[in-house]
Amino acid sequence: RDLPHHAVTSNSPYMQHTTSPVVVEAAEASRRVIMVLSRNFLQTEWSRFEFRSALHEALKGRIFKLVLVEEGSILPEAELDPDLRPYLKTGARVRWGEKRFWERLRYVMPSADSQRKSCNYRRNINNYSIDSG
Repeated sequence: RDLPHHAVTSNSPYMQHTTSPVVVEAAEASRRVIMVLSRNFLQTEWSRFEFRSALHEALKGRIFKLVLVEEGSILPEAELDPDLRPYLKTGARVRWGEKRFWERLRYVMPSADSQRKSCNYRRNINNYSIDSG
């Protein structure tokens, strides 16, 4: 079943070669920011200063937007990162592979009936539907 949500990934061709303001604009135009905490994420995107600072800027005062999807046993490693620790304490958290994962993820997402915030930015990026199965 298709969900009425769209995702922009940081590894899409458009997002890989962009500057911090574009990342900030994408996050600000979004109703939720999903961050998948995996070893690969910590070693690639999170290791880039530009990405971290753009995310910090975009979430200032809007921490309710953040949804953390924790992969496997990454949590101890993530908790050691001083820049990531505040997000672990305040963001909505869902563990990949846990019972009712998709149900819990849907719960932390905005309802489909909510008014969508439009932005010129969204017309220029690749959108991918989130599929639960």
